[in-house]
Order: sequence, then C-alpha cells, then structure tokens
Amino acid sequence: MSKQLPNLIYIVKPEEVPQSSNAAETYPNFTIPGVTPTVDTQPHIRPAPSDIALSSTAALAARAALTTVAPVGLPVSLLVAVATYSPAIMQLFTKNKEELPKEIESQLEKVGDEDVQAFMREHAYSLQMTEQDDLMFPPGHPQIGKVYQRHPLAKVKSANKERVFIPAEQYDKLLLEEREAELLRLLVHLGATSISIAKRRRVTKSSKFEVNVSGSAPIASADIAATQASKTAMDDADTRVFELVGKGWRSGETLDRSLFAWAAFEPSWDALIVAREIGGCTQAELEVRETSIFSSDRNLTSAVAAKLYKANAGGGIASEKEEESVYIVKTQFAAPLSAKNV
Repeated sequence: MSKQLPNLIYIVKPEEVPQSSNAAETYPNFTIPGVTPTVDTQPHIRPAPSDIALSSTAALAARAALTTVAPVGLPVSLLVAVATYSPAIMQLFTKNKEELPKEIESQLEKVGDEDVQAFMREHAYSLQMTEQDDLMFPPGHPQIGKVYQRHPLAKVKSANKERVFIPAEQYDKLLLEEREAELLRLLVHLGATSISIAKRRRVTKSSKFEVNVSGSAPIASADIAATQASKTAMDDADTRVFELVGKGWRSGETLDRSLFAWAAFEPSWDALIVAREIGGCTQAELEVRETSIFSSDRNLTSAVAAKLYKANAGGGIASEKEEESVYIVKTQFAAPLSAKNV
C-alpha cells in the first residue's frame, strides 16, 4: 500500500524542513477549498530540524497577519494556506488591528505562531523529498518558496494524477487548460466534424476598501472588504477551429467514459454525451469556465492580498482587476450511421 500524500506542500530548503514531534505523526485532515481531503496513515520521517528557520518562518507569518505587511519570502499563497489551516491566523487576517483588544491580539499571536509551526511541520517539503516521493510538477517546478496543491483528481484512477502537484498561484489556470484539452478529445471521440474554441476573458474591475467590523468572532473572508465592482466581458482573438472528417458514430453507440477523467465532474459534458448517444445530437455549444467545483478560494486570496496591499501602500482604496478565462466551444457532428450503413 503506497503512502498517502498531503493535499498541499510548501517547498523549502533541506535545513528548513522541521522534524515532527512524533516520528509516527501523520498528516492532519488539512482541507483546501474545493479539494477532497486525504489523511496520511503512514509515517514520514523528516530531516534534522532547523529551530531557527522554523521559529523565524512562524514568527514572520504571525507578524504578517498582525501587521498586514508581507515578509520577504512568504508568498500570498502561503499566507492563504496558513490562514485556511489556522482559525487564529484567519481571525488576524479578517480583523482590523485597531479592533482587537491587546490581550486578545497577544493570545491570537501566540496561537497563530503555534499553528504556523504545526503547518510547517506537516507541509514543508524539500526538493529532495519531492524526488523521494516521486512527485510530479509542471515544467520548471518545483521551486523553493512556492506552495503547491495536489491535483484534485488524484483519487481518480483513470486520471493518473496521484502524484501531480500544481503551483497554487496557477491552480485554476492550469486546470482550465487541462479540462479544455480533454473536452476536445471527448468531442473527437463522439464524432465531431467541426470544433470551434474561442477564449473569452471576463473582467471584473473593482475598488476595495477596508470596512469596520465589531466583535471578536471570526468572520468570513468575503466580509473583510467592501467592494464596488463593474463587470465587463471581452472576446480575445484567440479562436481555434478544427475541421474533421469525423469518426463514424453508429446509432446506439456509447462512449467509453473511463477514458475521460473530467467528464464525471462536468454536468454539461455529461448532458452532451447523453444527447449524442441517445438523441443523435448534431450541434452543441458548451462553456468551460476557469471557476469550477475544484477552484481555489479566491475570496480568501483576494482578502489577504487586499489587506497586504493596503498596509504596504499606506492605506486607502485598492483598485483591482480580476480576470476569469472562459472557453466557448461550438461543435457539429455528422448524423449517426444507421445499422444498415455500418
């Protein structure tokens, strides 16, 4: 039985990998938004710890939450991961510093520091460790100081993604490209004779400013900032067209769905497959959006980034432009072949 892998890893230098307090300690049920958690049931022996590096990283992350100043070497993706992991850090990020009584602030700082140390013990990986575990990354990765999320289809056998990790800041983008490529293959297998794929960028322009929140209970990341937004959509010139002879499709034929890992998670794809199999569909239009059930928590990322921007820029209103890529896919199929034509 192979060792279960964590859903998130943070790449550090070998001397910065802390040692678990218990040699048989397992990974916790750490949850990444949109990703089914896994629990490691096998021990993972760590190299010798570096107490200085560990305490320094933990202190910097806790200070970043309190002062909202991003320390050098701690990316927003790491702070988001730590905030998701630690209720105390989440509280520090989603509260105005002026609102926290000194005793509560100190208490949260202490708990947050302990949580960050626990996070580092459980999710810090060196480059050597990624090689030992035979982990797979996009070209040019892994890199020290980067956060990586495990592929959301790691548990789907047909996907062959068990050991694939994706840079956190490119998570949604790379998954979108992967889904678009699989949809193209699926259409070809269904007998498409024409496929047009147009890429569209949906742009949201917004102005964010921090709002006052009373009380000491944790609040949702969406409440950290008030937002005035105007949404626009524009088409890029990025359009691809495929003209095909088309695979012969027989009436009553069914698609081998085991060849397509994403199909089970895309309701519109499933509807198209049924329409082709049963209704002999000859034309369809689909939309593949960057945001999916597996998408990273953009609200939390935006909240942390907005607060860091406000502190580092000296306060005020932060203008932001958020983009979401969408693929508009139009396809045509030849009429199914009847039994007598086969």
